[in-house]
Amino acid sequence: MNATLQINGQIAMNNSRGNVLFLILIAVALFAALSYAVTSSTRSSSQNSSQETETAQAAAIIQYLASLDAGLMRMRIGNGIPLENISFEYQVQLHNGTKLTQFQNANCTSDSCRLFKPTGGNVIPLDFRPYANLNPTGIGANWIAPGYFIFVMLESPGIGTNKNDIAIRMEYLKPGLCEKINERLGVGGTVYMTGSNGHPEDPAQWDNPAMGVDSYSQPFVNGINTYSSEIYYPGTPGSYCYLHHILVER
Repeated sequence: MNATLQINGQIAMNNSRGNVLFLILIAVALFAALSYAVTSSTRSSSQNSSQETETAQAAAIIQYLASLDAGLMRMRIGNGIPLENISFEYQVQLHNGTKLTQFQNANCTSDSCRLFKPTGGNVIPLDFRPYANLNPTGIGANWIAPGYFIFVMLESPGIGTNKNDIAIRMEYLKPGLCEKINERLGVGGTVYMTGSNGHPEDPAQWDNPAMGVDSYSQPFVNGINTYSSEIYYPGTPGSYCYLHHILVER
């Protein structure tokens, strides 16, 4: 009888241990499933938040570009300022932190012909550093800092005549933002740029060789006055892109 009790007790103990082990395995499985669900939800929430941020930033940039267009129209039509006299001068910052004024047009001798002055275009010169990659690959210390903009001469397909147009270029923006802008504005593919910046501050050089759009990319931006370039160093922490907007068609 004692032997029977011992055997029965051993069986009960084994069953108890088995039940505990089974419950532990269930708990581990449930915890793993819960962790996966939370991680997936967090990742999805993070992706949605990032997309919402890019959408809001794209809208802010497009709105700012519209204010530049309006400022130029105010000067040219409202104030009767000839295009050759308009100055795009403003204080830029270099990557090393130095600040200096660039893009002065010598033909402009008063604030009424300056885009970023209250009596001229009445546009505030903003920077978009929060929208930029602040440590882009290959940037030099004396180059324009990420998030600032420069003015360039650009021959863009389907815009104006075959003369170079005056454009603004925003520097070193985050790739996701550029993709969002291109998507929003109907750009149908990757935009490869060619040539050099030119000198929009000097009307005598407007027709010199300038920037252009590669022949492969021209169908994607034909007649579109705002578009982002290809992504440079894609998939790396230093990746970036440029945003171009035609200010004056020639």
